[in-house]
Amino acid sequence: MSYDKKFRERALACKDKYSFETAAEIFGVSKISILNWQNLLKEQGSLDKRPINRKFKKIDQDELRKYVEEHTDAYL
Repeated sequence: MSYDKKFRERALACKDKYSFETAAEIFGVSKISILNWQNLLKEQGSLDKRPINRKFKKIDQDELRKYVEEHTDAYL
């Protein structure tokens, strides 16, 4: 589940006054979530979501041609 930036900020502010366990109970999240948000704040300097790094794979054109030639009936 994805939480709003302001929600994360409030949870971390609560964590300063209370323990991880109490803050997690108050906000209805896991202790790990609060710990991850704290680490995110240390790493990035903000609680904005991390960018998603995706690597898109391209099909080798020669392999594709060879496959289609071997399985011509599958694509007609």
